[in-house]
Amino acid sequence: MKALSLDTHSTIVPLRILSFDIECLNPLSGKFPSPDEDLVITIGICCTTHINLEKTTLKYVLQLNDCARIQEAEVVVCHSEKEMFLTFRDIVNSFDPDIFTG
Repeated sequence: MKALSLDTHSTIVPLRILSFDIECLNPLSGKFPSPDEDLVITIGICCTTHINLEKTTLKYVLQLNDCARIQEAEVVVCHSEKEMFLTFRDIVNSFDPDIFTG
């Protein structure tokens, strides 16, 4: 059996990681948000691609109704929770992550 040379197989396949955080507006402080009662107001998304030793990152903030500009992130204003979740789905599908973490 022929040994493989490290030089011919030293390239690592690109690794795509999508991290997200969902924020709710809970008017009753101290309670855990409930999907039946509380609005999802923000979804923060970080899409990172690792190619060998280089890393590129795209950041998105999906915001219900309005939001000030956020440095180094693309702000997407959504007019309903449904629109926000559909936009989130579209970003996940287009990025096609290998690792998905919240």
